[in-house]
Amino acid sequence: MLLMTEPELSVVIPVGPSDNSWRTLLGDLLRCQESLEIIIVATEPAADKEKALLASTGRNKNVKWLISSIGRGRQQNTGARVAGGNFLWFLHADSRVNQSTIDSLKKVLNPDDAALYYFDLRFYDTPGVLVKVNEFGAKLRSNILGLPFGDQGFCISKQLFFALGAFREDIKRGEDHYLIWRAKRERIKLVRVHASIATSARRYSKLGWLRATLSNVALTFRQAVPECFRTIVMHCSGRKNAKLQRS
Repeated sequence: MLLMTEPELSVVIPVGPSDNSWRTLLGDLLRCQESLEIIIVATEPAADKEKALLASTGRNKNVKWLISSIGRGRQQNTGARVAGGNFLWFLHADSRVNQSTIDSLKKVLNPDDAALYYFDLRFYDTPGVLVKVNEFGAKLRSNILGLPFGDQGFCISKQLFFALGAFREDIKRGEDHYLIWRAKRERIKLVRVHASIATSARRYSKLGWLRATLSNVALTFRQAVPECFRTIVMHCSGRKNAKLQRS
């Protein structure tokens, strides 16, 4: 496979304080036979062990460690601004991918389409019935209601991402939901990639499955009501984002 000087796909990974799960994800990405630009956006400088790990990859030009103030929306925007690829692929630090994941994504990516791509969700570290119920619920939410979450590996062209206004930086949670609602208002297609992103169930295990699920539902509902109203008003008035009209 021909390696491009400028990667087509830039992977942006926000990393929270004391979170080491990105190391496993980095290994997954480096094992893939692709010319990926990998941008890790942390809240503190790389320690000696991180520097040694990054240096050991032998791909220093394609793996970047950036510093941003805390906040997933802000961190992801920081990475997106410096990304060299045509497409931005936002992955949470505890995600797991493989070559098949990337192959499935590249099959559906279309530079001529105004679209936001997402994957199915799969938990990799906690077996059981509740896990399967949540995975099934995520499919219904995404494919029927059109509300995928950020842990489903959003991929979007860099141009379209910034035309939509990027991620909100003034909220602690839900920046992914707001991006989806802005896409809906602008009639941007949501395209399902027929593959899964594996993610950790650690938040569910820590809070309890019921409490974590109800928290997600409550946040989604609080955002959905006003965003639904704005979407209806915009569609009825025929307004459209000026940046999208020019692109």
